[in-house]
Amino acid sequence: MAKLSLALMIVASAFLIGCGSNEPSPEPTAAEKQTISQSTTTWTPDKIDAFKKAHERARSGADNDGPPTSSGQKSK
Repeated sequence: MAKLSLALMIVASAFLIGCGSNEPSPEPTAAEKQTISQSTTTWTPDKIDAFKKAHERARSGADNDGPPTSSGQKSK
């Protein structure tokens, strides 16, 4: 039984390793390239830092009247 399990594990491992094909990823379309370009120019490092700070304040409940609740909503 142990030999069968070992053999199955080896076959499964070989199959999974073989699944990592060298197939190239598809090229982005013109619309995708435009969206990527727009996103990278819109999200500057300063805006990303401001977003991270605002997100952390929202998670910590710093802008709420009371402590944060488990659902992230204001306590009543």
